Formats: sequence, C-alpha cells, structure tokens
Amino acid sequence: MALEMDNDEMRKDGALDLFLDRIFADLKDVEDDAFCLEFCLRTVMPTFKATYRLLAFARTLSQNAAGNTNTTATPAIIDAVYQAIRRIGTYQLIAFERLNARGGQTAPGMQGEAIDAADGFCAREWQMLRMANMATQIRELLRDGDLRLAVVIWKRHYLDEGLLSHIHDIVSDIPEHASLDEFVPWLRMEVLPIVQQSADRTKLALWIDSRARLVEAREKRPQGALEVVRLLDKVALPGMSEPVGDGRVATSDQQLFTPATPAFYVKSAVLFAQTSGISTFGFESSSGKVWANGLKKQLEDLVYLWDKHDFCATLSDYSQLTLNDIAKNLLDRVAAPELLGEAIEKHFAPYVTKNGLNLEELLAEYCVDLMDGSVSAGAQKAAVNDSSWQARVLAILQCMEDLETKVDVVMELMKRTSVPWSEDVGDVFLETLRYPSSRRKDELREQYRLLKLKRMLVMYGIPSFNISDKTLAKALLPRILSRLEFPWAMKDAVQVVSAYHHLSKKEAYRLRLTNLLEAGLIDRAISLLQTGCEDPAADMPTADDDGLGLELDVHLDAIEQVGVGKEILNYLELVMQDAVEMQSIASLCDEAKKTFSWAIKAAVALCQAIVLIQDHLQGVQGGTNVPMSSSVGASVPAGAPTFTHRALLASALDPDFCGYENAKDKLQSLCALFEEFDVMMTLSDFAREPPRRAVLARFAKKVFKYVGNVATADLDSKRGRGKGKGKERLEAAVKNESTEGDSTHGALYRLAAVLGFERSRLRGLLAEEAARNGDFPSALALCRELFDKSPDGETARTLQRVAHLLTLFAADNDGQVFRDARATKGSRSSRITARIARLAAQALCVCDEDALEAALDAFKNYELLHTVFTQCDAGDYEALVARDSRSESSKVPADTAAASGSSGSLSYAMPSASTERRPEVSEPVMARDEMELANIGDRFSATLFSEYFRESSLVLSTQQAMRLACAFVLDTTAATPQNSALPGLQGESTTEVGTSGKGKHKSARGHPGYSGRLLAEYLIANKSLQTVLRVLQRAKEAVLRVGGTRETATWDSVIAFHFETLGRLLTAVMNSRTIDQRLAVGCLVSLPLKQAFDAYKAGMSSTGQEYARVLRIAGIGIAVATAWKQRSFRISCEDLAANAKWWYQLRLLGIPFDKDTFKYRTETGGNQRRIVPLLLARTGFDILTALEFARSYGIEDDFVIIEFVTGLVRTADEDSEYQSRVAGILDDAVNKERLLTALEGACLKRISSYDYERILFVSTQILRLKPTSEAARTAREVVGVLSDYGRTTKPSLEELQEAKRTLTGISGVSEQDTLAALLQEFPRSQQRLPFHALAVDPWHVLHAEMAEDAIPRLRPLRKALDLNLDQFYVVAIDNMFISLAAATGTPNTTSRLRFADVKRLVSHISDDTTAIDTLLGVAARFPCGTDRVSAYRMAFARAERLKPQAPGPDGHPIKRRAVEIREQLILTETEHQLRSLDMADMQQHIAVHDKMTSLMHNLYWSKSEVALDPRNDLDLHGVVNDIAKRNGVDADGFRTYLIGKWLAAEVPISEEEREMYLPSMRVQIHNGVNSRDEVAIQMRLLYLLRALPVADGIHYLLNFVTQPTSKIFTLNRVRALSVLFQLASPKELAKDGYEDIKNYMQMLLYLADFEELRIVISLKEFEKCDKKAFVRSLWVNHKDELKVVQLICNICLDYGVHDLSLWESALHRLLDKHVYRYLLGILEHLTSVSRLAQLRTLPQIWDGVLLGCLTLLADPQEPTTLAMQERVLTLVQKCPFVTEIQVERFVDHFAKAALQTPATFEDLLYALRGMAALPPAPGLAEAIEKTVSRLDSAELIMALDAMTGEHGVPGPHVEQGEQLQQQQQQRTCTFTATDTWIGKTWVTRAIYDRIDASGAYEHLLSTRTHHAAFVTHLIACDRAERLVRALVAAQRITGAADVVKQYYEAHPPTPEDIAPADLIQTFLDTHPA
Repeated sequence: MALEMDNDEMRKDGALDLFLDRIFADLKDVEDDAFCLEFCLRTVMPTFKATYRLLAFARTLSQNAAGNTNTTATPAIIDAVYQAIRRIGTYQLIAFERLNARGGQTAPGMQGEAIDAADGFCAREWQMLRMANMATQIRELLRDGDLRLAVVIWKRHYLDEGLLSHIHDIVSDIPEHASLDEFVPWLRMEVLPIVQQSADRTKLALWIDSRARLVEAREKRPQGALEVVRLLDKVALPGMSEPVGDGRVATSDQQLFTPATPAFYVKSAVLFAQTSGISTFGFESSSGKVWANGLKKQLEDLVYLWDKHDFCATLSDYSQLTLNDIAKNLLDRVAAPELLGEAIEKHFAPYVTKNGLNLEELLAEYCVDLMDGSVSAGAQKAAVNDSSWQARVLAILQCMEDLETKVDVVMELMKRTSVPWSEDVGDVFLETLRYPSSRRKDELREQYRLLKLKRMLVMYGIPSFNISDKTLAKALLPRILSRLEFPWAMKDAVQVVSAYHHLSKKEAYRLRLTNLLEAGLIDRAISLLQTGCEDPAADMPTADDDGLGLELDVHLDAIEQVGVGKEILNYLELVMQDAVEMQSIASLCDEAKKTFSWAIKAAVALCQAIVLIQDHLQGVQGGTNVPMSSSVGASVPAGAPTFTHRALLASALDPDFCGYENAKDKLQSLCALFEEFDVMMTLSDFAREPPRRAVLARFAKKVFKYVGNVATADLDSKRGRGKGKGKERLEAAVKNESTEGDSTHGALYRLAAVLGFERSRLRGLLAEEAARNGDFPSALALCRELFDKSPDGETARTLQRVAHLLTLFAADNDGQVFRDARATKGSRSSRITARIARLAAQALCVCDEDALEAALDAFKNYELLHTVFTQCDAGDYEALVARDSRSESSKVPADTAAASGSSGSLSYAMPSASTERRPEVSEPVMARDEMELANIGDRFSATLFSEYFRESSLVLSTQQAMRLACAFVLDTTAATPQNSALPGLQGESTTEVGTSGKGKHKSARGHPGYSGRLLAEYLIANKSLQTVLRVLQRAKEAVLRVGGTRETATWDSVIAFHFETLGRLLTAVMNSRTIDQRLAVGCLVSLPLKQAFDAYKAGMSSTGQEYARVLRIAGIGIAVATAWKQRSFRISCEDLAANAKWWYQLRLLGIPFDKDTFKYRTETGGNQRRIVPLLLARTGFDILTALEFARSYGIEDDFVIIEFVTGLVRTADEDSEYQSRVAGILDDAVNKERLLTALEGACLKRISSYDYERILFVSTQILRLKPTSEAARTAREVVGVLSDYGRTTKPSLEELQEAKRTLTGISGVSEQDTLAALLQEFPRSQQRLPFHALAVDPWHVLHAEMAEDAIPRLRPLRKALDLNLDQFYVVAIDNMFISLAAATGTPNTTSRLRFADVKRLVSHISDDTTAIDTLLGVAARFPCGTDRVSAYRMAFARAERLKPQAPGPDGHPIKRRAVEIREQLILTETEHQLRSLDMADMQQHIAVHDKMTSLMHNLYWSKSEVALDPRNDLDLHGVVNDIAKRNGVDADGFRTYLIGKWLAAEVPISEEEREMYLPSMRVQIHNGVNSRDEVAIQMRLLYLLRALPVADGIHYLLNFVTQPTSKIFTLNRVRALSVLFQLASPKELAKDGYEDIKNYMQMLLYLADFEELRIVISLKEFEKCDKKAFVRSLWVNHKDELKVVQLICNICLDYGVHDLSLWESALHRLLDKHVYRYLLGILEHLTSVSRLAQLRTLPQIWDGVLLGCLTLLADPQEPTTLAMQERVLTLVQKCPFVTEIQVERFVDHFAKAALQTPATFEDLLYALRGMAALPPAPGLAEAIEKTVSRLDSAELIMALDAMTGEHGVPGPHVEQGEQLQQQQQQRTCTFTATDTWIGKTWVTRAIYDRIDASGAYEHLLSTRTHHAAFVTHLIACDRAERLVRALVAAQRITGAADVVKQYYEAHPPTPEDIAPADLIQTFLDTHPA
C-alpha cells in the first residue's frame, strides 16, 4: 500500500502529492464510506498540506455520503470530518506560532519527531489535538503559560465545541503572572459578551474581582488591576464602541454582525438586558454587585491618583485611608511651602472636587493637622521636616477663599504658633483681624492679645509659661518690671495685668517705680507716674500701632497716681530709716550714704510730682481751669461723683505725706542737710526739735569760737569730712582762721534754716562791739542772727544802736568807709548804707509799740542816707562800671543787689529762705535801657514802676555827698526826742570823742535845717530833685520837732526853698518821656495856683501827636480841676482824655483809624463799629474794653456782645476758657433774636466741621436761648452720636476742601490746599466725620462708614437727620461687597462672602420694597449658586407680604412683584442646578413662558443615555422633578407624555437602507445595521420608564403593544417590547408570559417585514405554517428581491430549515449582490451548524465575502465602517477554511499601505496592526519585515508600545476630501482583533529582530516595559551575543552579566564558580560575532 512508503521519500519533490493521489484513487474504490472517512482522519501525513488534502477529500466523501441513503457513514463520523477540518486550521496556527517563537528552531525534546521545517507541522501533535477535548486543551495551554494559543483555540472553537460551559474552569487556569494584554482583551471581547447564564457570570465576576486584587498586589500599581476589574463594566450603549482604557476602542463581537434574524435579535436583547448595567435589573446581577462593592471605584481613584497626581499608593494602603487622608497626603508630599499653592490648584482641588469633598473644610482640617503635628510619617520625612509648618499653613491660607473657614484656621494658628512669630504670620493675623465681618471677631482679638502677651514674655526671657496657671502670674510682674533697660516695660506689665484679673495695675506701678528709683532713674520714674510713659522717645521693639484698637491704657488716673506715689513715699521713708541705722556701722557707712542719697532725692522728686497732681485735682474739683504742665498727663476719673469717688478724692487731696504735715518741706530740708552738710536724719527725727538742736549745736561751736568764744575746741584733722558744702566752709574757716567770717556765719545760718530754726539770738553786745570797732561783717551777721531768732523790742533797740554806731563810725572816719568801697568793690563792707538801712528797717519791724515813732524816724534817716549813697560814684555807678570792666566781677554783690531800690522808696522786707541760704548769690546788673528810665541803680522802680517819674541826676562825689548826708542824718537823729529812749545814743559821741578823737560832740552838731540846706543845695546842683524834697521833708520834720526861736527863723527859708524845688520838679515831670501823673498832680496841688496853672500849660504845649502824653496830661488836668473846683476846665480835659485814650490804645494795638473822622459820641458809632471786631481780637477778646469803647461812642452793647461771641467761638484756642466767657456774656444781650441769628449763622455754620466740642457748645447755647431751635437740637444730637464714633475711612481731598470752605467762607480752592496740608490743618479729620457735610448730604458722608458693627453706633443719627433706618443696612450691605473687593484686589468678592453674612443685615430692613430691591441687587452680585438662590428666596418671601397689585387671569388679585421674583428664582435655581451637574449646555433651553417643558424635554432627549450609565450618578429624574415642582408641572404626567411620544416616533432612514435591509433589521439596536437614532430612542424610553414602578412600566408597554389600532406601527410595538426586556426581568414578566412575549416580539419583527414586502400573511398563519414550504414558495416567487432573500435566510436560521440547495442559492445571490454586511453577520453562525457546514461552496462563500469586504476596504470611495474592518479581520482569524481563503490578498492590502510614498508613522503602524491580525500566509513575514525596516530607532519603540498596548496611536493622515477623511477616520484604529490574536507577537518579534540587527539598543534598554521581553526573545532565538557585546562596549557590565546568566539558565549547562567578568568573557568566546 501507499502507506508503506517512507516519510523521507514522501518529502521528496512531488512524491507526497503522487502518494496522496494514489490514496484517493484507492479510497474511491472502497464502498464503505465510514471506513474511508475514518481512514482519512487517522492517517498520519508528514506535512500540513498533505494532511489538509486528505481531510478535504474526506469532506468530499462526506458530502457525497450525505446524499446517499445507503451510505455507511454516520452523522457522527461526518461531523468528525468537519471538526477535523476546523481543528487543522487551528493547529496550523499553533504550530506556526511555536516555530516562530523559537526563531525557526525545533523545540527541545522534539528533535526525534517528524516536524515540517516550513510550518512546524508535527503529525503526532496534530492527531492529539484532533482527538483532544478543546476545553482541556485550552486549560493545559493556560497552565503552561501559553495564553496566546489558548485564545486562538477559544476564538475559533467556542461556538462549535461548547466551550462556554467550561469558561469558569478555563479562566481559573490563567496563571497569576500572566500578562494583562494577553487575557484581558480576550475576556472583554470574546468571552463576557456571550456568557448568558447568571451562574457563569457570577463565577466570572468573583474570579475577576480576585484576579484584580492579585494583579495589583503583584504589580504594586493599580492600572492593571483596574483594567481587569473593568471587565465587569459592560455598560457601553448597544451598537456603540466603548473605551478600553488605553485610548483605543473596542467593539464586541456579540454586539456587531450577529445574525440579523428576529430570533437572534430577541436573544441578544434578552442577553443584553441580563448583562448590562443599563437595564433595570442587569445591574443587580453578580457582576453588578461586585462592581458595587467599591473595588472598581477604589482602583479608579487609585489610577487617577497615579496618573493625574503622581500619587503612588497600593490598594492595601488605599483601603486603610479615607478620601480626606488621601487628599491631605497630596499636600504632605510637597516639600517646599511655596509650591503648595500650585499643588492645591493642580492636585488637591481637582481631587477634592472629583470626590465631592468640601475644599475649604478639608484645607482647614489639614492646617490643623499640621499644627498638631499629626501628619503621616512618610510625609514628615519628605516634606514637613524640611520646612516650617507655619510656612505651609500660610501658603494654604492664601488659597482659601471662604472667610469663616479661614478665620477658623487663623484662630487655630494663633493657638499653636510659636512666639515670637514671623512677619508673614503677623501679617496674616492682622489681615484676618481686619476682616469686615466675622462671627469669631471677638475671639480672634482676644487670642491675638494673648499672643502678644506671649511674645512679650519671650522678650523677657520667658519662652515657656503656662498662661492658664494664675498662681504663676504674680511672679511675672517683678521679672518684667526689673528690666530697666526696657523703657516700655510698664506697657508689657499692663498686658499681664489685663490678662489676670487678680493682678493690679497699681501693684505693677509700685514695682516699677521702686526699681527705677533704686536705680537713680528719677526722671523716668516721675514721667511714668505722671504720663504712663518713661521715655516717649524710646520705641518698643514690637510696635503696638496695629490699628486694631487693642492697645491697653497704661495711664493711671490722677487719684491712683497720688495713691501710688504716697505708697512709694512710705517705702522710701523706711529705706532712709534703714540707711540712718546702717551709718553707725563703719563697714556699712558708705553703703548707707549711697542708699540715703538716692532715697532722699527720689522722695523729694516724688513729693513734688504728687503736689503737682494734687494741684491739678484741686483745680478740677473746684471747677476752675487749672493749667497743667505737659508732664502731668493724668486724668480724673470720669463719671458723676459718688460717695466712693468723693472719699478717694479727699484722700488724694490730703497734703500730709507719710503721716507728717509739710512733708515736702521736711524732705527738701533733709535733702539739703545731707547734700550740704553730710548729715543723715530720719523724717521722724527731723520732725522733733531735740535732734535738730543737737546737729545745730555741733556746727555752731566751731563758729562762735572764732568770733569770741574763749574756750577752744581742738578739731581733729583726721576726722572724715562729709561732702556737704556748708560743712566744708565751716571747717575751712575755723581751721584757716580766714577773714571770711561772713561766709562762715552764712553757712551756719544756712544750717539753722535747713534745720528749721530761727537764727540764734547772739549777744547784742557782740554785734555792737563789732560795729563800734568797724567789724562790719561780724556786726551785721550777728544782728541778722539776732533779728531772726529774737524778733522783740530788745532786739529792735540793739539793731538801732548798731545802725547808729555804724553811721557814726563812717562819719568819724570822714567817709573813708565809702572811699574804701570804691577800691574794694564786691567786698562785704560795700554799700554799708544799705546794711544800716536794713538794720533800721528790722528794728522798725520788731520794736515795741511805744518806740514805733522813733524807729520810723531812724528808718527814714538811714533810708535817705542810702539813697544819697546810691547816687554816688561808689554806689550804683561803680557797680555798673565794674560789670563791663571785669568778667569775674560781673555779678553785683548780694548785699548791693538786695539793697538797691528807687530813690523814692526801698523794699526792706524780710529776706527769703533762698536768700538767707545763699547769701553770696548775686544778681545781674541793670540793663542800660533801664538806666535811662530810672536813677542809677534804681532797678526795682525800673521794673515795677515804669509809669513813675525817673529823674536823671548826676553822679555824686562819694566823699562830699556822704559827708553832707551823714552830717544831716546825725543832726536829725540827735534832734529827735525819742532817742533818749535808746540808751547809749546820747552818750555815744562822748565815748567816741574820748576814744577816737574824731568826729563831733553832740553840742557840736548843727541844726538839722542848716545841714539839710547844705545837703539840698548840693543835690540840686546835681539835679537830684526828688532826693532834695526828701531832705527838705526830713528837715521840716526835725525843725517842727525841735521848735524854739532858732527853728522858727529857719522855717521860712525851708518853705521857700521847698516851693522852688517843686517847680523845678514839676517842669521836669511834665517834660519827661513818661509823665508821672501822680507826681505831677501832687506838685500842681502843692504849688500856688497861678504858678501851677502856668506849669500845666507849659506841659500841654509839649505833647504834639503823642496821644499817650495827651491822655496823661488830660488826666492830670481832670484831677487838678477837681481839686481846684474848675468845672469848665475839667470838662475840656475830660473830652480831650476820652479821645486821646482810645487813640492811644488803638495805636498801641496797631488798629488803623482816621483821626479826622473819629467822632466822639455820635448816634450810631459810625466808623467805630468796624473797629470793635479788631479791638476784640487785638485785646484778646477783652469784653470790658470793647464795651467801654462802644459805650464811649454810643454803640449798643448787643453789637459788641455778638462780635465777642462770634469772634471768640470761631478763633479761640481749645485750651482757652472761651466757653465760660461766652456763656457768661450771653445773658447780657438784650436782642436775643439777633444773637440767635449770629449763633446759628456766623457761629454754627462757620465752625470747623471736626470741632465737635465747639459745635456742641454753640448748639447748647442756642438751645439755652431758644429751647425750640430745631437746628441746634439736631446739631447737639448729631455731635453727641459722632463724638462716640471713630471713623474707619480716611478723609478725601474733596471732603477736606469743603471743610475749609465752610471754615473760611471762601468758595475757591487754593493750590496750597493739598491733602497733606489739609490733614495737618484738620488733624481730627482722620478720626471724626465732617459735621456740616453730614448735615447737607448725610449719605454722602455715611456711605463709606456704614458697616455692620458701625450701625449700632450711627443708628441714632436716623432721628436727628431724618434718615431712613433701612438705608443703613442697604448701604452696609453695599459696603460689604466693596470692602471685600478692595481687600482682595479683585471685583469677584463673592468667593469670600456668603449670603448668610448679608442675610442678618437684610433681616433688619423693615420696608418690604426696600428689602426686595436690596435682595435683588445682592442676588445679582452673587454668581449663580446657592447664595443667589437664597437671596431670591428671601426676596420672594418678602414680596409675598406685599399687597396684591393687579387682577390675575382668574379675576383674583395677584402680587406682580412676587410673580416676577418667583420667575427669577425659578430661573436661578434651575440654572444653578444645571451648572452643579455640569450641564451648562442645557441652559439655552431655560424658559419660563413654557414652564420649562422645553428644558425638561431636552434634558431627557440629551441626557437619558448618560443617566443610564451606572458609572454616572446623574439623577435626571430628580432634576426634572425639581424643575417641574418649581413650575407647577406634573413630572409624572410629563414623562408619560414623552413615553407615548417617543414610542410612536418614527426614525428617519435613508433610501439605501430602506432598499437594502428589512424593517426587522433596522430596528435591532444590537446589530451593525441598526440606526443610531433608534438606539437613542430606546435608551430614552428605558430611562423614562425607570421613573415608574416596574409593574406600571410593564403594564404601560404591554398595553401599548397590544392596542388593537392601526395608528401604532408594528415597529413601534417592537420598540416597546425591546424596551420592556431591558426594563423588567424574566421573573417580573413571568406572570405575563415571558416566553410568549419573546415569541410575540419575534412574530412582530416578521410581521413588519411582511408588511413592507407586501406579503399577505397573518401572524397566526405564519406561526402555524410549514416554514420550509413557506421559504421555498418565497424563493420561487421573490428570488430576485434581495430583501426577500434575506427574509428567507432569516426564517431558515430561526426555524432550522437546512435546505442545502436553497441555502446555496440564497447565499450566492446575496454574495453576487454584495450584501456583505448581512453575510458578515450570518457566516460564522452557518459554519457552526453542522448540517449547514456541509454546504459544498461554503469555503468559496467565505472567501468571496472576505475578499469582497477587502475590496470595499481598499477602495477609498467606498464607505466602510471601523466595525466592518474589525469584523472582516475577526472572520479571517475564525475561518475554518483558513488554507482555502486568499489571506495573501489581505497581506498585500496592508503592505501597500506600508510601502506607499510618503508613508507616515501612522501609516506604518496601521499596516503592522493589520498584518498582526492575519493568520500565517505566504509573504506575511516578508511584509512585516519590510514594514518594520522603514521605522527608525525611536519609531521602533513607539511601534512596540502600540503593539503591546502601552498607549493608543492615531491612524494615518490622509487629506483627500470628505470621503478620504472618513476613510482616514476608519483607519484611525488599532484593530482590537489584533489584541486577541497571536499575530501581534510576530510583529513584536520582527521589531526585536530589527533592533538587534541594527544594534539600536539604547532606546529599548532605557524602557522598563520592553527590555525584559527583548532579552528573552534573543535568548530564545540564541542570538544574545551582539547585545552582550554592545552592553560591554557601553560599560554596562552588570546588565551584560544579567543577560549572560539568563542565557545559561535557558541553555544549560552554566559554568560554575566563575566571576561575572569571566562569565561574560566565556560567553563571548563561545559565541563569536
């Protein structure tokens, strides 16, 4: 037999074919068909071609046997033949793939097998496959990891092998490490669409869930797991392509090109309903439940995080995190705070929005977590540890928009921020505190205050302090207040006091003052007590001028200041006591002195400050305006005086300090005692006399030893000397026995004065003896001490005797004393006359009553003596000359200065304490201008008596003048009878003569008249007339006292001489510069009348235009006329005086006037009226002077009063007493109306707009005059409100200019009136609102000020200014928007403002119309959203309260405004709802006139399909329900209307479709011939019906279907049933006959076809007829009609009519007419039917359909679809006759696309993907290789990505018109048929080979995806040597070693114990290049 032929011989050329021919010939002779068929199946042939020929011969035998009734072939054996034919094609693919995978090499272990080297055919393997169970075969392949081959078997045999029932076992064998691109596309496109059993789908769903988790755990990435779990997501709309996750599209084999028969459509409709999430019950399947468990959502979120936000987390980690945690982690990973804003914008915000989280709240929560440190550990390492959390919080705050949320975060930031904080943090705090409205504003301010307290504590070295622990707070004050280097420490201490109520500000003051005083900082301490500030020039390191009003009041009020000061004084007293006690200890003596020094100084200064404050308090209490020095800034506590306040005030005014009266003087004395005499005493000791006497006795002992004490005390030279100056002078004088006795006595006297004692009463004899011997200093010193200590009669007599002895000594020495005074200027003996006169004055003061006359006479004598001396050259003249000649002697001696006086009178009052303490202090010499006005040395009169006459006498000769003067004085004294009462005066001369031999005896003394005449003549010669009068007066007195003849004789000469002197003096007075009126009147009255009158006229003639002189002379005339009783003369003088007076005053005041027109006593005053305002202004508003002037000229007092009031109110300083002055004069006005007019006009309207006090005062005075004045009442109320309000906006330039115009009354604007200048002119404008502008246009002023917190303070203005209260809230709302816009710098402020902020203001508006208008304006400012909706809702609610305005359609009145607002509300709510659902495209359909029915219609029309998608959470029914409810529309009724409308809707179809396809095909939504419009209609209907209960929907549809009416078309009924199957489950339709409904739907489809084809047959007839006979009759009668032929095929398929002849004819007819689309749908199904698979021409039909489709694809003019291309390639893969179809034609088609010129990368990729979808064919490998060769190295990697599914790639670019663009779109695919086919591995390997051949390894090795696969391919093909060499050359030794190791693992044996470098070298040696 032929079978005995050897295999090798059969492989020879032509031998095998001859062998087969012989077999076929032999088999034809065999009659047993079964044997022949079995032989053909079992015979083993060496090649695939021979085997297939044998099987083809068997198929021919089976076809012949099928028509032979006597055949032995059973159906089973016949089916086995066709099964073998289908399987051998599958085996060919398997064998080719295995051979290709090994690079054309035989697999290990198969070397002994007979394998065809061309296609890898192995007969043994083939036979095993032929007889194998395909399910088992697939599972084995899967277990071996060969998924591609398993998919090939499934794809080609799932229909005919019944593999679907084994699907769960099959997928369970997929290896865990299997690549996703190998099994996911297969499951998606080949498996899941055809699984109908719910149990199978449940198992698959569970497997998919488990596999997704395994994939994620293995890959540590979610993308693959999501791709797996999306296998459950079968929700793509029927007939539509669906995304597969990588940019490509996939089409389901089940959805496209299935048999378009009615029965198949019913099945597919049911299947789709059971598996799709679109159907009502499909989502409730097991797969839906798995999807619903959240895994898919978790993975989708993970992928989103990975891809969009680069957030890499595992599913395990993700499942442990909440959405909030993930969002926070997106921020945690950002290291730099400055990048947080970008991270929030790009990552955080999109993620939060995507998951429906609250962005603001989550940011706030994250900020709090940052503050608390509760960030993730990883984030801490990555970000937070590298940056400050504060900086991160600040960056996040900048991204937050919600005001309240931001405030909450800032509040938490304040609680947690470290101190001191940064400037940026501080800016955030201040910005937040300045927000116009915040519910936590008070809490924020309090927290900020605490933060400032913490910051202050850090500055004092207290970084950590528990503020809540009150027990520790008290220790803070000493620590803070002890830092003397901080002048602001008191302010800081007050912060602590304000935080702890148990602490006291006074206690803080006590501590600080004590510290400052102990450190000697007395000035700072006093300043702190008085002003609350130690050093105004010192600035705090952290300024408090933040503008928040949080600064604390550091000041104490006046009562508290006094109280604290007294407490400190008590403390200082104790310190001084301790110091006095310490001085007794030698070692502590110096320390005691230091302590006593600062304590006594501090006590004195503090006492002075307290007295100053008490003076101020006393003035305030008495209601007087007591001027206060600038250093005292205390204020008296406000409020009405209460009992407590009065008690405190009385205590503060108590002058006793430390329990002692006059404590201030005592402390000053103690201070002087310590500083001058180094004596320390306590205040208690000083208050007692014995201790003071002891001190004084100790020092007096030294002095009296010098002046005559016999006992001598030895002074210890080693004794320590104090620093006191007084003590030093005493000790120095005693020790050196110097001549400075007077100085020594002065120090002693100073000590006595300090100790509070009168001067010691030293023995009078000591003083007299000193005087007698010329020891003037000692005598005078002792007299002075005696007078001080013993002011009694005895002392007076002693003083008189000493004065007389001193005068006598000077006279006896012939004036030598006065000559010595000329040579010894400045000595203590100079001006002895003054000392003598002083002694006489002192005696006069203390003498007895009976000695008063004698003492007075003595005083007059000695005063005269001194007057003469002062006019001598040794008197004042010498003192003045000495000042100019010697700078060292520029000071006049104290005795000279003290004794200087006018020639008329001298003041010899008791010396002051300061004079006595500082006897050597000199005063400056009289200025030269004073010398011209007074006698020489007459300084006293020159300053105090400037109006008195000052004669210019000549300088007298001291010797001559004093000789005459002494003689006159001694003569006068001797002539006085009272001198007998002074023992010793009468006998002094005898003693003097006897002892000195000089002078005259009493009997030798001349008559006082004689000596007086000599002295007078001498003085007249020297022009000293006034002194002459005094001399003559004394002479007359002496003469009159003496009496007798001699005296009478001299009287006449004295009188005559006296008149002569008076005349001379009068002439001098009348001609002097300043006329002494009193002196002139006296002279005139004293002279005879004629002589006096002549002298007066002579004086009048000398006045000229000197009005002052005229006035004075007129006054003199009036006086003497009265004395002379000359009335006419008096009247003339009075008239002259009146005019002269005012002329003089006006000239002095600089007021211009015209003397000629200045009339006296006119009726109206004339020009005098205009002078009144000037006179008031120049005299400081002296009302009396002005009234006097007015009355002088007949001007009414009211005129003066009005000018006084207006001028004073408008120009007076704030500190002046204008109010009391004005208030006191108003009642004097007679014409009150005129006064009111002036107050209301010239005053009130011309006062500064910012001077509230003045406005209030004027309005108060107006009301006092006229209580009914409305303007004044309004002004007072307005100012009362404004006084308590501080403006918040800065004044504008226009406002200030208007304020100045109001003040000046000038309408123009000056260029100098700049903003800065006006602000300086009106400093209060920054705190106060302009009153006048407010009165004119209130809202112009108030608009900018109006805010929520300002309304309560400004609200009282509504009554005063007649304002609408509602407008307050309207303006405040407007400002709320404006202020936020200014704060953010953008007009879009609503992101920070919410309607809730506005609502509380609107709720206060009482007028509904105003509220509505305001709400409408607010709504317009908000963007479309909840805030706008809320505004409209509130407006509508207020509008509902309005009264009806017009009748409605039903006659009832309606509220038109409410209707309009309701329409706006509806529009806004609808628009917001659409925007929130991302349906802004629907806004164009919003319309109120149709009640939104158009919108609802378009929503269902456009969005129903989207709403059906379970992946979307769009509740379209809820949206429509809301819209319908707003518009009063019945939503259910509207949906019912749409259901009926769309069920009956007609779908437009083209004529081509109408001619080509049956109606039953056009209505099918699961087939490629369906209309997209029909799909959309059914989806809309399904969604509409899901709004109803399922039972109601079923009833509605069935009722529609069964209605016996011709108005409902058959296709509409079919549409209803199609929707019904998706709406209701089989269980729900069971009661209505589920199977009957399915059958009825199938019948309806046929009925539609019959109706269109005009085939008359009813449903019942068709159901009962013989279908085979029926189709045959149709063929006979309508075989030329294509649609009838399709109908025949449909009936045959649905009802199992297997008439092979009819099928042959029908298929060829359809093929001839190119009905490819229909044939593509039925071809695969025909082949799966064993009977129909026996069609003889079935292979030709397959080939013809595929080639015909290819022709359409190749022709750019033919319209094709992507689905057709996919279907064609799929059928090529599934074709059972793969060797009989012309696959090479497809290869040529794609090769042409690749080899065209030019060819883009898209063209090449299109070709490669197409070739990868083809089975093996001649030229395929060459075409792939040529296409790959056209790619460069980068494009090779891109092609690899596209082939392995890394990313989608667009198709080729063709630009050839519309059709070519459509063709381009058809080519823009990646052929999903490729994804499940083994051919893509062939292309991938070709690319690998190309890379290896070109050596372009760099791009590939840098990829993570392709590197391992590339190396594995090279190793499998044993071609790794070039790669290894390239790696070594690139210095990638590690990579090369890894490749070599992997190679030896695949190709053992592996060299053992060899280093990597040696291993590489060994490999290269054994694999040469």
